[in-house]
Amino acid sequence: TGTPPRTELWRLPRDCEHRVPVALFRRLAAIFPEIPSPTAPEVYLPIEVIETEYPLRVESYGLIEDSGGAGRYRGGMGIRRVIGPVAHECIFNGAGERFRHQPWGIFGGEPGGSGQFVRVGTDGTEEGLEIKPAGIVMAEGERIIVETPGAGGYGPASDRDADDIAGDRVSGKFSVEYLRKFYGSTSGDN
Repeated sequence: TGTPPRTELWRLPRDCEHRVPVALFRRLAAIFPEIPSPTAPEVYLPIEVIETEYPLRVESYGLIEDSGGAGRYRGGMGIRRVIGPVAHECIFNGAGERFRHQPWGIFGGEPGGSGQFVRVGTDGTEEGLEIKPAGIVMAEGERIIVETPGAGGYGPASDRDADDIAGDRVSGKFSVEYLRKFYGSTSGDN
């Protein structure tokens, strides 16, 4: 819109010396426009709130296909978010867990998918980041992909109920290849 980013204090302690916008997303990715802040509260915000309150654009936000570990009770899905600064430069700091080693399954369950941080340049090139990146300067037009790990499954995949497998198939959360690999032939396969 041509309007410069807001620089008033957002959700920072009154005695904080850095008066810049700050957003922290579920301990997984902090975006600090212009300069880092010593502290920020943990928040879990919907897209509309993020884009209204912060000079950030959420390009996409959704579940990661095949990220939940297979099992009698499959693990929860990981989340993929693509976020970037709007009309300003910012600094990205992140802290991730289960990025190098997949979340384990228990009692015979399969591991969940691992997480990652990826920086996307203005030309579309992607660069994988460390599990705890700090001080990553991002220009307008650059984006950060934050992928959280999926949870491990519980119990052997062979014990999953056929109705639950059918539900997984129609949910769109799992590929046919994933369902075949862990649960065998699924109803409706070609």
